[in-house]
Amino acid sequence: MKKVCMSIVAAAGSVGVEPLDRQAILRQVDRCPQLPSLRRIGASLREMLDADQRYLAQVSDLIRRDPSLTSHVFRLANSAFFSLSRKVKTVEEAVLHLGIRRVRQLAMSTPVVDDFQKLTGPCRFHWRGFWQHCLGTAMITRELTRFAGDEVSELVYVAGLLHDVGKIVLATQFPEHFKAITETAQAEGGDLREHEIRLLGMDHGELGAEYLSAHSLPDALIEAARHHSRPELCSGPSEVVVAAVATANLLSHFGKLGVSGNPQVVRRETWLYSTGWQILEHHMPPRDMIAMERELLRTVERLRPVLEFVV
Repeated sequence: MKKVCMSIVAAAGSVGVEPLDRQAILRQVDRCPQLPSLRRIGASLREMLDADQRYLAQVSDLIRRDPSLTSHVFRLANSAFFSLSRKVKTVEEAVLHLGIRRVRQLAMSTPVVDDFQKLTGPCRFHWRGFWQHCLGTAMITRELTRFAGDEVSELVYVAGLLHDVGKIVLATQFPEHFKAITETAQAEGGDLREHEIRLLGMDHGELGAEYLSAHSLPDALIEAARHHSRPELCSGPSEVVVAAVATANLLSHFGKLGVSGNPQVVRRETWLYSTGWQILEHHMPPRDMIAMERELLRTVERLRPVLEFVV
């Protein structure tokens, strides 16, 4: 794990950096480009995907117009996760096997991932591991929200997908601080947030929230980015979504789904006794919690081969 994490940035010696004041940080965040995918997360495709399966031909036609999405759809449909007896060769077949919900999620994720990778340019960032972590968190968030009896919408999925967007802002807008934070975290261990606050003056959660706020995105996405490490600080209508993202983030770490850049070790008791899980328990209908834990762990195990093919 350490070898993989160290590839996030080139370890070329420590960089001396000074923390910045809040206003200086926010001015730099404002310079971060406004990405088209966040203004129109698969809008045209989602509109079509909300319709019946009878629109399969039209949905498939829309998918074909996006080479990146087409590639992701084929890779997932032909992955070991589905164990099909023969290889899927057409977009129509892939959509039928995956189902509208999975295609919708891919349609929302693909442009976001592509846009952010273009944004970072030459920045040495462990992209594949990072997006595996984010996608794993998004998928687990959806399951946790379902357990809590809350509405399982695409907003919930995107909240999990974008919870760590502040790390991208940090890497692209504050590259020297990002390098120093990453090297220090790998050398000293501990909580990544503490290193970010000490070396930059703001953690990635707050950075991400400010960036998403600049895009005028829904409050739930902003709050999930801001409070996914401390869900107890969020109350009101976004409480369940934030708690689900926080718990899903820990489960993604626990299951080693990708690499987020945080060296902190997450054990079973870490997520099982976390504040986010306790908040979710208050919203859950009575049920066998041991059975629910087993179901969640099975979900984490099943996600590994999925993420290998999707990212």
